[in-house]
Amino acid sequence: MIGRWFVGFAVFVGYLCLGAFVFYRIERKEEEKRHYLEILERLELKGEMPEYYITVFILHTRLTYYVHR
Repeated sequence: MIGRWFVGFAVFVGYLCLGAFVFYRIERKEEEKRHYLEILERLELKGEMPEYYITVFILHTRLTYYVHR
């Protein structure tokens, strides 16, 4: 009786491992592509942020000067 449970459990674990391997092989390229696109997007945003903050700082400075005159 214990032998049957063990064989069933071994088949179940093998099935899970096979499913995980197939899923990994299929989805890996898509996940890598998505990851690289996110990195590129982050780098683009990093390049744009200093320009944005400089513009906001200049506007804030001008508005502050205008309001306090």
